[in-house]
Amino acid sequence: MSQKDKELLLADLCARLPYGVKISTNRGPELMEALAPFSWMELKISGNFDFTDLVGFKPYLRSMSSMTEEENKEAKENGCIIYCDTSPEDKGLLVFASPKGFDWLNKKMFDYRKDDEGKTMIEKGLALEAPKGMYN
Repeated sequence: MSQKDKELLLADLCARLPYGVKISTNRGPELMEALAPFSWMELKISGNFDFTDLVGFKPYLRSMSSMTEEENKEAKENGCIIYCDTSPEDKGLLVFASPKGFDWLNKKMFDYRKDDEGKTMIEKGLALEAPKGMYN
């Protein structure tokens, strides 16, 4: 994994920790969340982890295409603008959001973050597609 990919994965995970992101380990899916009292100096993670389980772990995220009509309405209410680029550059689905909107996308575990090449975490192989109902 390149250094840029590691940084992208870390940035994504840090934004999702308050909401409880599920990650793959060699024991299967595990919940990873920041526990209160939260301190940047000492990050506490729930679960019974042996950190060797986390080697090569990936978060489970929802593709943007899994968003329901109701969630699409919620996204707009929370300050998200989502549209498909049909220009010659064809950057695919583009997401613009207010801070509240990004918090909402993180809480719902949507795979909105893209790298410099326009690939999402799932497309890059840095995250796994969450099975339907995983985050209900």
